[in-house]
Amino acid sequence: MANGSGPALQDPKHVSRALASGKPRYFVKLIAACTVPAGEVQVNPDCVRERVVSLRTHHEIPCYDQDRRASEGWMNLGEAARILGISPRTLRLAVERGDLDAAHPLPDGPWVFQRPALEAPAAAALVARVRDRNQQPAIPHSPQRPLVFSGT
Repeated sequence: MANGSGPALQDPKHVSRALASGKPRYFVKLIAACTVPAGEVQVNPDCVRERVVSLRTHHEIPCYDQDRRASEGWMNLGEAARILGISPRTLRLAVERGDLDAAHPLPDGPWVFQRPALEAPAAAALVARVRDRNQQPAIPHSPQRPLVFSGT
């Protein structure tokens, strides 16, 4: 890649599918990195838009549609965490460990979840484990003496 945009952007089909996953504005800079000649500072948004339309048409990828997203059960990390009642960080770490299924189309892009993955037994087990851990905080045991540092 001329602009050092990384291996994830070498395939236009990969970029197009990432666009279809949810947050189109996030990917405009990434597409611009693929389409702007090296050394060109200004990015014409119309050129980027034309390139996106061209890639979507060529690979038969539909445009982002909020209704389709809702009907198919797609959501981002924050939305999925709210549904489960856990923090986004906890959910992301669980996905990175392989406890839950999620898509991460681009290295710097958002995590994308489907509702069936959040309704799976693995998600219920994660939530139960988090809630159990929160009810048993790591506090000193009563016969344990506090650690006091001498001021002399």
